[in-house]
Amino acid sequence: MKIFLSLLLFGGIFTMNLSAQEKKCNIDYEIKNDSICFVKTKDQLIYKKDSNSISSSVFFSLISKDENPFLHFQFFQKSQNILPINCINHKSIIALKLQNGRIINTYYIGEEKCSKHTADSETQSNIYILAANFIIQKEDLSYLQESPVTTVQIRFTNTTEQEQITQKESDSDTTDKETLPAYFFIDHIPCIEKEIQQEKNTEAEEI
Repeated sequence: MKIFLSLLLFGGIFTMNLSAQEKKCNIDYEIKNDSICFVKTKDQLIYKKDSNSISSSVFFSLISKDENPFLHFQFFQKSQNILPINCINHKSIIALKLQNGRIINTYYIGEEKCSKHTADSETQSNIYILAANFIIQKEDLSYLQESPVTTVQIRFTNTTEQEQITQKESDSDTTDKETLPAYFFIDHIPCIEKEIQQEKNTEAEEI
C-alpha cells in the first residue's frame, strides 16, 4: 500500500512538472514552423545598462533551423549623441561564461554586418540596432543546460562588450516583466529540442 501511494505521489508530481513545462513552452514561446523546419523562441532581455548618456540592451532568443541551433542576438543602443557604429564579421563571437567555470563560444558565420541607425524624433535620440545569428555547436547544448550564465562577452570588429549577468532583469521598456537571464539557456533549450522532436515525429507519420 505504501509503495502504491509513493508511486501515485511521484506520478502526480511528475505530471505537474511536465504540465508546467509544456505550459511554459506553449505560452511563453513563439514557435514558428515551416517547410525548412524553423523554430524560434521569443526574444528575452539578457542585460541592460545606462552609462555616459548611453542606454544599451541585449536580447537573446534561440533558433533551430534544419536542426542546427543558433543564438539570435539583438543589440540596442540609444543616445542623444552620435555613437560609433558596431560591426561583426567572421571573427566575431559571443562568449558565455557559466557559473561552473566553463566558457562556451558561439560564432558568427555570415557577411560583415553593422548596426543600423535611426532617429527618434520625439525624444531627439539616436537609436542603433544590430541583429544577427550566432551558431551554437550541438555538443555545447548540454553544457549550456548544466549551469547558469554569469558573464556575456560580445566581440565586435572594433570593440568588445562584456557584462555580468544578474539572476533577474526588469524589462520595463518593452514588456514590463521580469526575466531570468542567467537561466536563459537552461529554460529555453528544452523547449527548442521538444519542438524539433515533434517536427520529426510529424514528418515520420507523414512518410
